[in-house]
Amino acid sequence: MAGRTVVILGMLLWAAPVSGEQATADQKESSEPREESNKMEETIIHADLLIENFKDQQAELYVNDIPVARVGGKLQPWASVPVPEYVIDGANTLTVVIGIGNTPSVAKAGIANEKCDPEMAVHARIVRMKEGEPARSGSGEMLVEIKWNGKKEEPFPVTVSAKGDLGKQLGAWQWQSADALTLDSATYESAAKFISEINAAYTGGKPDPIIKVAKFKHSEAGRAYPEYGDVVFDDMFREQMEMTSKEPNWKPYALPRNEYDLRLVANGRLIEAVAKDWRPILRMEDGDYAFPMHIGKVKGEWQILR
Repeated sequence: MAGRTVVILGMLLWAAPVSGEQATADQKESSEPREESNKMEETIIHADLLIENFKDQQAELYVNDIPVARVGGKLQPWASVPVPEYVIDGANTLTVVIGIGNTPSVAKAGIANEKCDPEMAVHARIVRMKEGEPARSGSGEMLVEIKWNGKKEEPFPVTVSAKGDLGKQLGAWQWQSADALTLDSATYESAAKFISEINAAYTGGKPDPIIKVAKFKHSEAGRAYPEYGDVVFDDMFREQMEMTSKEPNWKPYALPRNEYDLRLVANGRLIEAVAKDWRPILRMEDGDYAFPMHIGKVKGEWQILR
């Protein structure tokens, strides 16, 4: 799974791992030849994060309050991920939380009773990349940037943000206008029930119940990744699931509810379907694949929005 195209398909169609620690440079280089064209050179928006002189601490990168990458600790010190579906028209906010907590739901609360080292450094960016350009530190056109150095000891977490006006991008996304949520016990249980139902459909190899509630995710996929042109993502998802669920190694894993660690993101518009081990709730038994999912409510009904 070395090509960026495969990773994008995974994000859109639930078929490949997509997490900050797996977003290495070789995953961003397209392995497919590009056709010559007279059109303007295609670009894609990435977010990347580089840390230096961290010990066991981790940092997490957010685009408009949506977590997109995690680095440090036992993970790589650098990540770069495509984020066109999280970038909005006009002002965008890039945030790094340094010294995050031990599980997703307490990430922003940070590590208790620890202070940052004055030698620690963070460099985060939103950049515009040419299609097929290798994603590496320093590449791309800078759009928003964070540079932070731990000049003094201060308790974790340290949260650093920067804003930038990106002008017209790809138009409004459904998640921006989804119902505002608070993650109280009732909402948590309702969201967990919905996610469990999606998981049951997936483990059972039944695409239609998922397609029914993923209409916004699928309809917006072509806008986020226009290289797929007129692809009908509902049809592609159905075909993919029907094909792969018949294979001998199709072994989805039904994660126990007590391992869920849902968290509110996107300034209260989305809930990330994530577990205490930082991996997506929907996953395969062998651990090779996981299926990221963000849900939200549209007119009071749960939908898969990312």
